[in-house]
Amino acid sequence: AENKRALLDAFLPHLNKNMLDLRLKKLPDQVVEIAGQKFKISKFRANFLNLVKRVPERGPAYIDFKDNKLFIVQENGLFFIVPKNDFLSDKDALNASFYESNITNFINYFEFFSSGQFGIKDILIIKNKIYVSYIHEMEPDCFNTSILESEISKKLIFSIFYSPRQCIKKEIPNFNAHQSGGRLSMYKNNQILFSTGEYRARLTAQKLDNPFGKILAINMDSGEAKNISIGHRNPQGLYYSQQYDEIFSTEHGPNGGDEVNHNTNPNSDDIENFGWPIASYGGHYGGSEYELVNNALKLKEYRDMKEYEYAPLHKNHKKYGFTEPLMHFSPSSGISQIIEVEKNFLEFKNKRTLIFGTMGYAVTNFIPSLSIFVMSLDKKNIFRTEKQIVLNERVRDLIYDHETDAVFFSGDSNGVIGIFYKTE
Repeated sequence: AENKRALLDAFLPHLNKNMLDLRLKKLPDQVVEIAGQKFKISKFRANFLNLVKRVPERGPAYIDFKDNKLFIVQENGLFFIVPKNDFLSDKDALNASFYESNITNFINYFEFFSSGQFGIKDILIIKNKIYVSYIHEMEPDCFNTSILESEISKKLIFSIFYSPRQCIKKEIPNFNAHQSGGRLSMYKNNQILFSTGEYRARLTAQKLDNPFGKILAINMDSGEAKNISIGHRNPQGLYYSQQYDEIFSTEHGPNGGDEVNHNTNPNSDDIENFGWPIASYGGHYGGSEYELVNNALKLKEYRDMKEYEYAPLHKNHKKYGFTEPLMHFSPSSGISQIIEVEKNFLEFKNKRTLIFGTMGYAVTNFIPSLSIFVMSLDKKNIFRTEKQIVLNERVRDLIYDHETDAVFFSGDSNGVIGIFYKTE
């Protein structure tokens, strides 16, 4: 009890709105050139994003737009708004407003508010409603990833939108709430897409009778969920293209094997299977390491480890009946959100333009972390890196704003909100 009291006292400044500094301070700009066009990246250090959830992360947060406001929600359940156009002004400092909510009514375990693996996983705003995914303690020490909803009014009054009937017990071997998924995306036919992780209960990802390791479509009226794809470990990025009726998702692998996945036929009666934990280009933690061979890092696996008996992580997806990723990283890049941008933002001839973020903790010749990746995709589904923009920032969330023709992002190395836009 004394330890918990001391922890609570330490985190009080991160939870009490009256103790928060609601200013955002401008940091030095970064200019990059892509396909002969110049872009500026402006970053603002948000003084209120100061909770250290996992060292060295600071203020992990998710973002979305409503009218002319940027909503920012920190992983511990605090909501803020900033006028969107302020980020494009010449101001050296911006001001945020604290947004009241009743979200604490739904959280009854301390780890959600403190450092550790638990918290909010994403936000999505549709018309006048905000949806928030979070790690829910369904019963003592048993967790799932659920969704709350609220009308956007003077105060956010949440209610449960979707919460599965099953949970993963903390007592399972290697339980890990980092592997919880939680990404939200607008979908079609009055549905929301929702990614879920498997909390390291690996085999649940291949079974249809549970909501773990899946991408689900959830009806916005009934809350009914159906499987769109299975075989996921921890999907950390999710984007639906209305124009092409396709789903892009990104996936955290184990020791290596981060993926960009592409579901080109979500209308099919067949549920797409991306292979985890039967196929993966990574290795089990504790049963693999990387060796330097011919100036490249190669994965070495110790297959006598018991996890390989039921989760073999074959280094080929198609051979075992699964869908191959568009792209994979080994070692891991810490891949995060993925979005598609319009041609007036950036166009590669006869190609689509996608952008994803990476987190990780270092940028080396072998590990392309702490960056934004600008990608092209042609009609043959060839996915190509056009530009890696090193930010030295763990890029957690990305969103494209059609009105300002800019990409906004959150970074949790320093608790920043950034904007990436074309300059004349």
